[in-house]
Amino acid sequence: MVGWNTRLHPITNPQPGANVGVRCGDGGLIAFDFDDDETALAISEVFPESPVNKVGQRAWTSFYRADSDTPSEDFYDTNGKKVLQILSTGRQTVIPPSIHPDTKQPYRWRNGHSLYDTALHDLPSLPRDYRERILKLGYAPQKRVTEPVEVVDPETGEIASGGFEDTPHSELNNVAIKNLALWVPQLNIYKLRRRSGRIPSYEGVAQWRDSTTGKKLEERALNLRVSGIAIGDGRGYSPLDLVMAARSCSLSEAFEWLEQRVMPKRAEVEIDLEKIIETQDAPSIAPEGDTKSTNANDSDDAWVGKEWEDGDPAPAPLPMLIPYFVPLEPYLGYLWDLQNVPVEHDGGYRRVGRIVCRSESHRARSRLSGGA
Repeated sequence: MVGWNTRLHPITNPQPGANVGVRCGDGGLIAFDFDDDETALAISEVFPESPVNKVGQRAWTSFYRADSDTPSEDFYDTNGKKVLQILSTGRQTVIPPSIHPDTKQPYRWRNGHSLYDTALHDLPSLPRDYRERILKLGYAPQKRVTEPVEVVDPETGEIASGGFEDTPHSELNNVAIKNLALWVPQLNIYKLRRRSGRIPSYEGVAQWRDSTTGKKLEERALNLRVSGIAIGDGRGYSPLDLVMAARSCSLSEAFEWLEQRVMPKRAEVEIDLEKIIETQDAPSIAPEGDTKSTNANDSDDAWVGKEWEDGDPAPAPLPMLIPYFVPLEPYLGYLWDLQNVPVEHDGGYRRVGRIVCRSESHRARSRLSGGA
């Protein structure tokens, strides 16, 4: 309605299908519009109980009377979520018997009292230190911007996650924010349209929230922005938050819905136990009389020497080129050159002997010396 905030007198002629709104600030009428049940309970405990409260889709709205200037103001929790709107001059709120645009159900009064049967002076007085009481509970009048949490993988040194806190849902949120086109158009957001630009981003109307100015759904501006940087209409959302709000579903349902659209399907691995057992029980398919393996064994015997097996007679001591140290015959692949062999003299060796080592893979030469 044009000029609602400057109209001097209420409209009294019939308007079928129209909702009813009350203009705040007039005569000191103040409304505490809570967007979160837990916040509503916490703040209500430090204020006088109001007999007039109305209920819509979330939490409730309590009415007070202010004896001093009280500006309209929003308060946020530590996560940047808007949890309370103080409605005063320049703001209005919808009251019963109006119909909620999302639930299609009428607003209703709580506690058996309403603004129709309660005089303004009968409403509880809003304490002058109301703001200090709210701040003391940890709520702030400005939205806090939380720096993205970066988790470093200790093995690779790479940043494992960012943009969202390290929660069991962070992987899904991070994938979804980078692939908006796969899921945002399927949320059926009112008046959703893609914004211009190479990278997909969208805007629309958050139909799950009440209009702060009492406008009908079709009259509301496109106040919801969805981009690869942020999602929000003044309160901020993660992709999972947006799915829960737009689809009115639980976290588990939102997770399943979003995962099906943005996460690659994992291949299902089937294990055929019967085939494994059949393969283990099958007879060997190796050909009999494998001459190749026999020849290989013969070649090994010629190179290394015949293998001594348990139960065989103890082998005779090998003739030694140097007692207890260098064998005279081929052994373990070594062939010894018998030229310039050290000659025993007075229990020792007085000449340097040359030993040549030959094998298939290398050729090495070493020297040994003995003391006289």
